[in-house]
Amino acid sequence: MFFSGLKNWMAIKRSNSNFAIFFITFIWGYFCRTKIQIFVTTTELIKALNYVNATRDKRLEVSRIILDHPHLISPLMAIAFEDKGKFSSKACWILEFVAKEDMGLILENIDDFVFGISKVQLDSSVRPIAKICEILMKAYFSKSLNEVQNTIKESHMEKITTSCFDWLIGEHKVAAKAYSMTCLYLLGKNVIGSILNCNWYWRKITF
Repeated sequence: MFFSGLKNWMAIKRSNSNFAIFFITFIWGYFCRTKIQIFVTTTELIKALNYVNATRDKRLEVSRIILDHPHLISPLMAIAFEDKGKFSSKACWILEFVAKEDMGLILENIDDFVFGISKVQLDSSVRPIAKICEILMKAYFSKSLNEVQNTIKESHMEKITTSCFDWLIGEHKVAAKAYSMTCLYLLGKNVIGSILNCNWYWRKITF
């Protein structure tokens, strides 16, 4: 009787111990996840940008933070389009890396992006933003269906066209001009193609 009671008591203790371990693990995991969400704020983003330099590794490291915490894409764009000093340029570099990895994050904030790019004038900022525009235009005019084609509107195209013209005729480096020229080429090629098709159609029905 005594040993039976002792056995039951030990089973209860073991069960409670397992529950305690599970409970502590759960609470700790929740705390860690919450802590990450709390501390990865705009302030922390600015601190992270401060460590970004010209090396690819540093840019990848910070871009990974954005990819892991998509809510930071909006403040990142805000910093980029302030177009003031090193933080704006660094934010533009990170935007380029994010766009190459997950264009969906840019598309989710496409209005902020296309209405913000006209503010970008710093040489070190224009190049990465022009590159993003090139990626967008190549995807938009691709023969393969993609999410860019379902998101970009005529108003977005107009803003991109205007900015690319400004960068092309402005005092900017060759890379930025090359990306801008590619965008304008794709836009112009398709506009001219549409006009030619329209003229062919009207001539056909006329005759």
